[in-house]
Amino acid sequence: MDENAYDELQRALRAQRHQFMNHLQVIYALVELKRNDKALKYIEELAKNPDLLTEPFIEQDSAKVHSDKKTG
Repeated sequence: MDENAYDELQRALRAQRHQFMNHLQVIYALVELKRNDKALKYIEELAKNPDLLTEPFIEQDSAKVHSDKKTG
């Protein structure tokens, strides 16, 4: 893996981690406020989100890394 592809993958993982932590903070706050019904609804909506299930950051960067290997 070349350095540029590594940097892109690292950036993507950092962004994905940031989004994950944001979702955890929302869930934590809802539970702390005893809004368990809203926390469950939030989790259910997250589970329906295809972007979270397909990991778009990783797939995009993985595709770039694989194409770089073919051309480089």
